[in-house]
Amino acid sequence: MSTPKSGDSSAIQEIEMVSKLKTLAVSVVLAGLGAVLSATPAAAGQAAGPLANPRCDTDTWNCATRYEWFTGGTISIDADVLGGGTAQWQLYDGSQRVVCSTYFPAIDPPRSWICNNVAAGNVSLFVQELSHTAVATHGGLRW
Repeated sequence: MSTPKSGDSSAIQEIEMVSKLKTLAVSVVLAGLGAVLSATPAAAGQAAGPLANPRCDTDTWNCATRYEWFTGGTISIDADVLGGGTAQWQLYDGSQRVVCSTYFPAIDPPRSWICNNVAAGNVSLFVQELSHTAVATHGGLRW
């Protein structure tokens, strides 16, 4: 984009619009992350089981997802981090206690792990690259 000239209102409006869109995008991401990490209950009509496909995909060093109607038992954790150093995933129960967790090299290809004997109810997954330099982070839950 060229530098706007004095009196070039369309170029100035375009710059203002891009700035507003960036601000809106950041606000939406932060609000979404807050909703994922909050402890408010979901609507009773939420889909159950694997149809819900709880997952997160971001262009940053971490991501989080939450599912409120896990039936209990065995759950599979999928994680992929595009970065260097060490990455980690943590699975939380409804009381925000870590029920399963592991560290893995961020340069690894996408991987899956199994967590057994998880209580029924709310589960949350948090995936992160510990040096905060990753360019993308992906996580998911399956059962």
